[in-house]
Amino acid sequence: MVLVVHIPQSSYHIASHTSSQISVLIELAKMEKESRFIFYMDSALENAGMMPSNLQIKWVKPVIKNRLLQYYWYQFKLPGILKKEKATAFLSLQPFDASLNEIPYFVWLTDLHLLNNSSFGISRRKLSSCFHQAKSVLVPGNDSAVGLPRQFSVSIQTQLLPPPVNTGNKENELVEADDAAYFTAPVCSADMQRLRILIKAFTLFKKRQRSAMSLKLIVPSHLIGKVESLLSAYKLKTHLAVIPINHWREGLAYFYEAYASLYFPEALLADELTEQLLLARKSLVCTEHPFWRDIYLEGAVYSPYNEEMISLQMMNLYKNESRKIARDLYLSAICNQRSITATAIRLSAILSLTP
Repeated sequence: MVLVVHIPQSSYHIASHTSSQISVLIELAKMEKESRFIFYMDSALENAGMMPSNLQIKWVKPVIKNRLLQYYWYQFKLPGILKKEKATAFLSLQPFDASLNEIPYFVWLTDLHLLNNSSFGISRRKLSSCFHQAKSVLVPGNDSAVGLPRQFSVSIQTQLLPPPVNTGNKENELVEADDAAYFTAPVCSADMQRLRILIKAFTLFKKRQRSAMSLKLIVPSHLIGKVESLLSAYKLKTHLAVIPINHWREGLAYFYEAYASLYFPEALLADELTEQLLLARKSLVCTEHPFWRDIYLEGAVYSPYNEEMISLQMMNLYKNESRKIARDLYLSAICNQRSITATAIRLSAILSLTP
């Protein structure tokens, strides 16, 4: 079998979780020594390391920088590449506008934000056509599997493939964090109103519980100024701390040592932060949405984005230690089930690389 994989630059930058998807594909190539794998990319891999001999990386030329080049790539360049490589299957990490009637192709989604992003350059009609023609669309959870055909009003063959977790990186990323009891809250958005709600929820928790618990805000470097300006208006300065980071993986030590984390992202996106919170194996208070329930299952308690409800869920975790420990253990089990190797085995079966 010859599998051609397209890893677009737009996918690589919009969804940082793509790095774990690539790790799965490399692992798959190591497992399936009789098959040939070809990655078409337009940006280099970081820390790629030794590649298996049955895997080739080739560059997309010209680089897809606009809609016109995107149209040229999918409508003209890609069919020719698949014919030249004698591909028996094609996999893309984002939806695309092309007609590939002579070859089975698959779309692997971890970022549902792409489906509603008009700036991405693919109309709803073209997305519907892509999903309808694909042999299978690989989706992160049951809600996506049910909702995708309904959203695009077409018949779509879906396969469940939860986002992979690169457990092999965990020990390398952990560093010493302090021993004080605290919640963490990764600041996922430049919308400071969202952060105000989390701080108010923590304030309510402190008033009701009167514990020594503090809140550490894990803040990407480009948001530090906005966050510190916002915090200057609050009195709980001794119980609030800002931890600046450049990449979400730098926050893993704090997530790992935290009592629990408050996770309320705007987008339905399984990215590097989603993975780091799984790797930490600590309970979450998370956005009430089927997408996140599919990701964290029973490892989190869920709440609408409301300070009263978030505070209540924080109390529910804090008051029931055995329940919290059970959730921590549950997240640990999820990590094992979604490891790079386990996901590669599932992907092999979906692509029919193995009997």
